[in-house]
Amino acid sequence: RGRIKGASSQLLSSTYIETGLELLKQNQSISVLGGCGFPLCEDVPERWFYDYSGIYATGIQSTKSGFLPPTMTLYGAGCFFSKSALLDLKTLGFKFLLSGRKGGDLCTGEDRELCYALTLLGYKLYYSSELRFDHFITKRRLTKNYRDKMLAGAIIASPILTGYHVRVINKYKRGAKYESDWKY
Repeated sequence: RGRIKGASSQLLSSTYIETGLELLKQNQSISVLGGCGFPLCEDVPERWFYDYSGIYATGIQSTKSGFLPPTMTLYGAGCFFSKSALLDLKTLGFKFLLSGRKGGDLCTGEDRELCYALTLLGYKLYYSSELRFDHFITKRRLTKNYRDKMLAGAIIASPILTGYHVRVINKYKRGAKYESDWKY
C-alpha cells in the first residue's frame, strides 16, 4: 500500500509520479528525469553488493538535485523520458547499438546510450533526490556469478559508451569546472 508498481522490478514511492510530473511541468527543458533506486533484496546481500550497486540500477546518481553535466547519464530504471525528445531520435533514424539484458545475455548500457544520444541532440538530463523507488533484486541476481556476467556485459558495452562520451565532450565546452559552466 502506498506504492506504485513501475517496471517489472520497481516499486515507486506513493508520490513518485506526482513529483516527477510536477518537476517536468515546472521545467520543460528536462528531457530525461531520473531518481534514486534503493535495493530491495530477496535475500541479504553480501558485502560486495554495495560496491557494485550502480550496475543494479540502485544508488544515488548525483550529489545534488538538478541538471546534470552533459557527460553524466542516468540509469533507465525509474526514469521519465520526454516523448518529443524520443520522437526526435526516431525521426532522425536513431538505432540502438546496445541492447538491454535479455534472458542470459547480460549486455547493458542501452539506458546510458539513450541518454548520450539525447544529450548530443541538445537535450538535458535532470536528477531529483525526491524521486525514490525500491528496485527489487531477486536472490539469483545477488550471486557473484550473476554480478560477474553483468560486469562482462558492461565491458562489452564500454567501447560504444566511451565513443558516445568522447562525442559529448567534443560537442560541449572542455574544461568547465562547474555544471553551470556547461553550455547546452
